[in-house]
Amino acid sequence: MMNGMFGCGGWYGSLFSLIVLGLIVWFVIYLIGHNRDRHERLPESSRHSETAIEILKRRYANGEISKEEFERMKKEIL
Repeated sequence: MMNGMFGCGGWYGSLFSLIVLGLIVWFVIYLIGHNRDRHERLPESSRHSETAIEILKRRYANGEISKEEFERMKKEIL
């Protein structure tokens, strides 16, 4: 028998449900905002994937490949 209460938990059961729902909504909003902030702090090069020619130029600039290798690979790419 419920004796005029809001169900098995009474009014405090409903209050607890609202608190849990509020925490879930807050957590989802927090995650969305946190991901947006993290994306804005990334350097520009990390925001998009590099093209093959950009990678090739970077490797040549870092001295990973010789000029001959750079020219040969550039011709293969283009």
